[in-house]
Amino acid sequence: MDFPGFARQLIALNCNSTEFFMTSKRYTEEFKIEAVKQVTERGYSVAEGAERLDTTTLGLNAWMKRYGEPNPSQV
Repeated sequence: MDFPGFARQLIALNCNSTEFFMTSKRYTEEFKIEAVKQVTERGYSVAEGAERLDTTTLGLNAWMKRYGEPNPSQV
């Protein structure tokens, strides 16, 4: 039996596909705003803030764009 693409790779690795998919966490708006404050007010880098809050830098960067202070050139 021939399996296309990703399924074939999983079989070749002898892995169950559920091992490769992480469940996404849902965060409240309040949590996101507080996470942004870790960077904007408390001086943590995005990487440090994400690690401290057990989230990703990708997520924290997105929250920074949404909830962070506006860039003076955009005002």
